[in-house]
Amino acid sequence: MAITKIHAIKSTLGKALAYIENPDKTDGQMLVSGYNCEPQTASIDFEMTAVLAHKARNLKRKRSTNLAYHLIQSFSPEDAVTPEQAHELGKKLAFEYTGGKYEYVVATHIDKGHIHNHIIFNAASFVDHHKYVSNKRSYHKICRISNRICHENGLATSMPT
Repeated sequence: MAITKIHAIKSTLGKALAYIENPDKTDGQMLVSGYNCEPQTASIDFEMTAVLAHKARNLKRKRSTNLAYHLIQSFSPEDAVTPEQAHELGKKLAFEYTGGKYEYVVATHIDKGHIHNHIIFNAASFVDHHKYVSNKRSYHKICRISNRICHENGLATSMPT
């Protein structure tokens, strides 16, 4: 069963990206993908989008409190999921959840007893420049999408689909 967690990144975006992209955890970075950004330059890409969003929305504050969001999708060791399959499931979750409006990096870690995805997505949309809003409703949406994707792929879910 896949368990999900999410938290905001307020100041250490570069460190968070470096952690999830660690070659020792991601099969030499073979299990790292970016959407509308290159994983190696994602922090710069995210910042450029944030600057453009601030200008487009005529915001007076220079910097918002949340730079990005870190979503974790952990699979049970009992699930027969390969690292490559888990990575594809993480990319599906990230794209569906963000609606293709936010840059993100997906990294699948295989260094522990369970395979898990780290997804870091920008807090500012590159499409409509809106800010991502995190709340209980958004978390439940993540769980529903993850559960549906797992169910469609024959994996256990964390709650009824």
